[in-house]
Amino acid sequence: MELAEWIIDGWSNLIRRKFRTFLAVTGVAVGVFSFILMGSMAEHFNHLAAGFQEIFADKVFICEKITFWAGGGILSEEKVKKTAEVEGVKKVIPVLFSRWNPDRMVVVGLPRMVVGISPDELSSVVGNFKLLKGKPDIDTPSSALIGYDIYQSLDHPSKIEIGNENFSVTGVYEKTGGLIDGEIFIPLSQAQRIFHREGLITSIFVIPEKGTDPEILSKKIKSSVEGVEVIPPHQLQEQIRSSLSLWNLLAGGSALVAVLAGALCVIITMLFSISERVVEIGIKKAVGAETHHIMTEFLTESTLITIMGFLLGAIGGYLFILLVSPLLISQGSSFFNPTPRLFLSAFVGSLLMGILSGLYPAYKAAVLSPIEALKIRY
Repeated sequence: MELAEWIIDGWSNLIRRKFRTFLAVTGVAVGVFSFILMGSMAEHFNHLAAGFQEIFADKVFICEKITFWAGGGILSEEKVKKTAEVEGVKKVIPVLFSRWNPDRMVVVGLPRMVVGISPDELSSVVGNFKLLKGKPDIDTPSSALIGYDIYQSLDHPSKIEIGNENFSVTGVYEKTGGLIDGEIFIPLSQAQRIFHREGLITSIFVIPEKGTDPEILSKKIKSSVEGVEVIPPHQLQEQIRSSLSLWNLLAGGSALVAVLAGALCVIITMLFSISERVVEIGIKKAVGAETHHIMTEFLTESTLITIMGFLLGAIGGYLFILLVSPLLISQGSSFFNPTPRLFLSAFVGSLLMGILSGLYPAYKAAVLSPIEALKIRY
């Protein structure tokens, strides 16, 4: 038989028992749906981690001892001067992080942040991310660059309000799936004025001179500048890997349970199907059907079930993400990153699940003795 004939024959057998097939397809779909949701969350957090690692890959990060990243700690600009004097420092980039909406203290995910930075140093912190529109400049006091999530949540604004002042949106970054999506970049002097932090900053990025080991430079800065926390690249990467390992374990475990539940639905459905078609199988073998013919027939059915389950679960998962993501973005959160790689993995996994979960039922059907099968009466 040709492939098309196997598929047509398998489909005919499945629609003979519509309700049971529906239940099996639904079981697989639930597993795929869960896999898409958990996987897209894992993709999002992995992308966030990659963004952190890109920013810090060749930089030393400095903040106040009691804080980290944007937790509210304050450093004086005197710390910037002292850091710049340390041997091996090529450039220091002072930054002021502040919550965009300081009255909203509880958020799901990363908070929306205003980033005050010198216009000349913006590219050093942002990297090579492309713009969706506009130009990558904050060279005027009233200009701002915004991330994609903020752009979407405010319905494509041309102006944005920060601390009761309006800033013109000069550019919008493309969707990165990382930190930049929820950030607003304005000139450092403006951020200091608006948030009443004149002469103060929250963080310092340090770029080492060429050939200088950032790990060694971190130790020099720590011994030369008092009252600061110095984070070398390897320490940050270890923290990120540790956090990601825990998250990926939770996400992977949840997805695995869902997939196994789907596979169990397929196995049970196929075993019931075999028990009802024993006489039919016996007749086929009596008239010359080979073992591999019987196995192929049942493997085709199990594979069709999982492919239909994949389509239903993948479409459902994608639509759910499309519906929920705008709501989360409007609330200052972003959790999902449904990448093509994720859907390809779900499809390949569904095919493998269909084949593997159908192997035992198919083998059980294939090894039935024609004589014993034909003895059964209904």
